[in-house]
Amino acid sequence: MVSLSSKQTVEAGLETWKGRLTSEDSEGRVTDYAILVRPRSYLVVGSLTQFSDEHGVAEKRYKCFENFRRSLMGAEVLTYDELFARAYYLVYGHGLQDGAGTGRQAARPAAGGGALMV
Repeated sequence: MVSLSSKQTVEAGLETWKGRLTSEDSEGRVTDYAILVRPRSYLVVGSLTQFSDEHGVAEKRYKCFENFRRSLMGAEVLTYDELFARAYYLVYGHGLQDGAGTGRQAARPAAGGGALMV
């Protein structure tokens, strides 16, 4: 017998039922149904300023964080600064300029897709 992990079980269920479970009566008519979804999960942690020191960006610390961020499956890890920047963009239609409202300079993209405050 093959043992499946919970992720594999969910994947198999989604493939089998194509995202929808139905219940039928004795004549084959659908009487009830459920739609399968994959909710997104987010982990909001710390601040981008934690990755800088007196010499600028603390590369080892930032790389460690990026490795942690990428190692999690099914959860997106972002900092409070990144969450604020996303919300600002959604509300105002453009990115932060000169750290508008944050008391910091503007965020710049960092290697690996994140952003660092400079």
